[in-house]
Amino acid sequence: MNNEDISKPFLLSLLAHLALVLLLTVKSVFFPEQEEVYQPALRVDIVSLPDKINPHDLQEQIHKPSEEVKPPEPAKEPPPLPEVPKPPKTEVSKSPSKEKVDLVLKADKNKKEEKLNSSQAIEKLKKKMAIDKIKEEIKQKERQDLKQKLVQYKGNVLAPGTELTGIAKLQHESYLGQIDRHVKQYWSLPEWLARGDFKARVKIFIDARGLLLKAELTSTSGNASYDDVVMETVRKAVPYPAPPEKFRDIMSVGGMILGFPE
Repeated sequence: MNNEDISKPFLLSLLAHLALVLLLTVKSVFFPEQEEVYQPALRVDIVSLPDKINPHDLQEQIHKPSEEVKPPEPAKEPPPLPEVPKPPKTEVSKSPSKEKVDLVLKADKNKKEEKLNSSQAIEKLKKKMAIDKIKEEIKQKERQDLKQKLVQYKGNVLAPGTELTGIAKLQHESYLGQIDRHVKQYWSLPEWLARGDFKARVKIFIDARGLLLKAELTSTSGNASYDDVVMETVRKAVPYPAPPEKFRDIMSVGGMILGFPE
């Protein structure tokens, strides 16, 4: 391509641009544009006026009875709320103060029970003592009755059916005195019994060797302690002086009576 082909379009483009610039310059100098002024505007919608009111119609509306006003309908009760399940009760643990109170109450209860048990034990003991006293009174009464029924003996004499005479009687009485002196060596009363006016008689049976076969009260003193001392005395005196051969049957079968204190 040659240079002439390129230069022509370039020149045409340059001329067109110069012409455009010239045109704009002339327009701005000789024909300046007016600046547009913007002012705020208020829009008003025009509504059509009401029709002319007829006075006759207005009068009828005034005298026309007003429509009956219906009372407002009562408000409907709201539907019941669904029942909410109650939470399960939880056992509340005892506080330390509550536990202390329980311990105190328990201790008081134990004390009351111990006191009640003690009272019951004392009451039982009193009843037992009363029963023992009644038994002792019954025994003493039995002894008194026995005393009235027994045959009264005077001194140390032989039982009926063993009467002796002459020298034999004197020897027998001497032997009885020997036995009496032997037994009275062991006779001793406590001071509180010695102050009382008690008397008792006991019948003893002796074998050939002087051993005690049997001893029984023939006359009670009315005091159990005194009678016990009497029986203990005749047992302590064993062995007795052995009886002479001619008195052995009398002493083992008929026996002899000893008086206390005489």
